[in-house]
Amino acid sequence: RMALQIIQLMVLILYANHVLACVWFFIATNLSSDTGLCWLDKPIVDLDSDKGAMTYRDSSFVFQYLTALHWSMTQMTPGSMQVFPVNTAERIVNCACLLAGVLCFGSLISTLSSKMLHYRMVKAEEIKNFNQLRRFLGEKHISPDLTLSVQRQVRERTKISKPLMANDVLFLSILSVRLRTALQSEICEPHLNHHPFFNLAMQLQSDFLYLLCSRMAVDFSVLEPGDLLFEPGLVAVKTYLVVQGAIKYTQTPSTSLVDGPIDLTLSPGAWICEWALWCKWIHTGTAEASAVCELLTIDVVKVLECCRQRPVTTRVAREYAHLRRNELEATDMTEGDSKEYPNDAQYPKSSIASILEGMSLEVRCTMAYLCFCRLRDTWSWILKRPLLEELVAEVKRGQSIMLFGEGGEVQRLVS
Repeated sequence: RMALQIIQLMVLILYANHVLACVWFFIATNLSSDTGLCWLDKPIVDLDSDKGAMTYRDSSFVFQYLTALHWSMTQMTPGSMQVFPVNTAERIVNCACLLAGVLCFGSLISTLSSKMLHYRMVKAEEIKNFNQLRRFLGEKHISPDLTLSVQRQVRERTKISKPLMANDVLFLSILSVRLRTALQSEICEPHLNHHPFFNLAMQLQSDFLYLLCSRMAVDFSVLEPGDLLFEPGLVAVKTYLVVQGAIKYTQTPSTSLVDGPIDLTLSPGAWICEWALWCKWIHTGTAEASAVCELLTIDVVKVLECCRQRPVTTRVAREYAHLRRNELEATDMTEGDSKEYPNDAQYPKSSIASILEGMSLEVRCTMAYLCFCRLRDTWSWILKRPLLEELVAEVKRGQSIMLFGEGGEVQRLVS
């Protein structure tokens, strides 16, 4: 990347010199001269003989352009050449170029020099670290095959560009805790909205997401190709959402209840170990990053602690966990060859409406109350108080449910 920046800077400098050379050539060919001469009329080589010397005007166009480009380069470097201004317009341009060279070109040259120096320092540090690695592997008498594998992976990973995390941004560390938490909440919200429980909990309790972020229950992590996320047989303590990249999930008969090896590629939007939020879950497969992968990491214990701090979310979490456990038990009771055992890659595909239908009347009434509060404050519903009262009675009888749509609009679904 640094080499590319240096090349871009050199191209910029060359383009600026090209434009300046075109201006210099335009003045000589199109503007009138108060001295009757221009730089094209000067001889290429001064001769003492009586024969007239060849001028720049007599040379080819390519030679004239290269001469103008050479002249423009000397305006930003200590170099010199035999071309110099011979009329007022050329003298003005020459003085302007010198001034611009002091103000602009000097900074461009210094920037280029600093980048090249930094590039050399980085390369020197990289060579030093590689030599240190080779020395370590040699002193520990590591086998040649493993040595090559280690060196190959180190070279590959030093070239990988990883997503920028909040901990990598220095200025974020000087923000107040409240502002950092608000920033983290806004980053996490679009991802958690795709999960039925978190979506429902955030609608019922407006500060639930802020509570999760303040307790560091949700965070982001990065995996590089080949990194293991988990292995079979271990107790799951976290749930993951693939934000970008890809995770390779593998099950084998030796560690899972499957007939043969199963390989799945989990793309962005896939939930991993979602079961761990609702029961004691043991990993049934191996998850490994197949590309640079960014994950939303959810700490199960901290999420449950946050749920207990709010009565509404406690009730919703308890009932949602009951529904998920019923799904798990229904899977265990399935018989026949079509039986499919749960795994780490399964996640709920139910909508909020279907989740609400399976919850208690108390939760549905709480959601309906929030919807009614929004409707009550709108002008279109001010004259429809009787209709609102009828909807309230309908929800209490269990005949319908009220909820918010994806755009925040109030929706009514008849049971």
